[in-house]
Amino acid sequence: MASESESSPMMVTLKKIGFVGAGQMAQALGAGIAKTSPETKFVIHDPSPISSDNFVRKIGGDRVVSTLANQEVFDQCPVVFLAVKPQMFANAVAGLLPERSQDCLVVSVMAGVQIETIQRLTHAKKVIRVMPNTPCLIGKGASAIACSAQVTESERATLRTIFESVGLVEFVDESQLDGVTGLSGSGPAYVFSFIEGMIAGGIEVGLDPAVARRLAQQTVLGAAAMLIESNEEPATLRNNVTSPGGTTLAGLGQLDQYQFRAGIVAAIKAAAHRSKELGSN
Repeated sequence: MASESESSPMMVTLKKIGFVGAGQMAQALGAGIAKTSPETKFVIHDPSPISSDNFVRKIGGDRVVSTLANQEVFDQCPVVFLAVKPQMFANAVAGLLPERSQDCLVVSVMAGVQIETIQRLTHAKKVIRVMPNTPCLIGKGASAIACSAQVTESERATLRTIFESVGLVEFVDESQLDGVTGLSGSGPAYVFSFIEGMIAGGIEVGLDPAVARRLAQQTVLGAAAMLIESNEEPATLRNNVTSPGGTTLAGLGQLDQYQFRAGIVAAIKAAAHRSKELGSN
């Protein structure tokens, strides 16, 4: 466990938090922090006035300062979130001064970019990588966190609190983050595609499109809630609703014929591989 001397500096960090990048994910995280920590103020840097204005509107103008200089974010904030696309990372932190940035706790939500690379380009020793997903925007996200060796237990606990404000949190080794990206980071898109297919199928069998959509989305919501609340294995719940010779078995047979499960596995692997590629560019 962290000593009292390790814990005390972290108590200050929630007073002012910085964001390099102020897009949707930054706005979701900022809103979560603002909700759980009403005293926190924010310093943001984003070349897009639209993103900066949206961040200010979401959090409140009295709590947000926007700056055109990335160094000002690091100068003013003990904790800085990097919420830019991986391809924009080098430009977003260009020109930072080592003597003024090295003591910050840097939290990256970029896919693929390794802790070592973030340390080198920001000059910070304490780096935390997080892979959240878009349901964080409504407080239903899934986030996985990996930390550099210099991050203390109290800092880990603080980051857990921040990300639990927008959903589920898991701590993993950095080597697993590309896999997390493929599974939960990109996963909402797979689910949306599945729901699209359910709606299309409902329409094909004669349902009104609006009815098909409501039934499809509630079916997915209910199935996920049932899985969580029952703590049963997915296969167990699937078997419970699959009668010999019944309608569900007929539908599952078609999913097997089209290699539905294999397609999902392939999608996760492809997204994880792309995450590794982004980190190596």
